[in-house]
Amino acid sequence: MMDPAGTGSGPAAPASAGWTALGTQAWLVVNALMFAVQLMPVPGLDGAKLLARVLPPRPREVFVNLEQYLVLFILVIFFLLAGPLIGIVEAFSNLVCNLAAGAKCF
Repeated sequence: MMDPAGTGSGPAAPASAGWTALGTQAWLVVNALMFAVQLMPVPGLDGAKLLARVLPPRPREVFVNLEQYLVLFILVIFFLLAGPLIGIVEAFSNLVCNLAAGAKCF
């Protein structure tokens, strides 16, 4: 086995060790962001289903019927409310990432 310099004088350290740590951190950050986005109370996402369970019957029915407009809600939220939304999602996903990893993720 060759060393990183290519001289063949000793065993090489696994080059994938750094990539594995970086890949694991990227995976954790992406999953934390996806978790935060899915828990937003937007009709059609998981957060809306959780919110609908605690609403009274009539508001629950109206809220559940809004699921057909999911694409419209997503467009409005991501294009018109992008600034505040990014801050909220980053804060929440950083909290989740910190709890899972035990260190500051981003």
